Amino acid sequence: SAHRTVGFIEEMAVYTYSNIIQLMDTPGTKLHEAWSTKEAPEIAKVYWRMDDKATFMDVIKQIAVDETNHRDVNHTFAEMQWHDVNPYVNKHIQDAGKAYDYWKSKNDAVEGKNLDYLMNEKPEPKPQS
Repeated sequence: SAHRTVGFIEEMAVYTYSNIIQLMDTPGTKLHEAWSTKEAPEIAKVYWRMDDKATFMDVIKQIAVDETNHRDVNHTFAEMQWHDVNPYVNKHIQDAGKAYDYWKSKNDAVEGKNLDYLMNEKPEPKPQS
């Protein structure tokens, strides 16, 4: 099934990010030299609600956690029948409520749909002729 295939792709992502984390933690490696002292990009801090002092390592670890969740969800869906109840619906609803409450409490929250990944204004799309 498609979910099984995606589950295996996500498994490779988990493996890849785990390897990156190990290399970032190992003095003498190129990734340790290049990334171990980098600050987390602002967009990552906002997206994952990270501390202002978050590092690039924190970002990579968060991505690895996300990929692990994607892997597990897709393998779960691959085992389900069409009439089975989605086991993630209640958690999704709870998480959405928490996210809404969090963003509602922020004074500096911005609508990002017209911003690029660097938080700059996207150019207006050209009209289709």
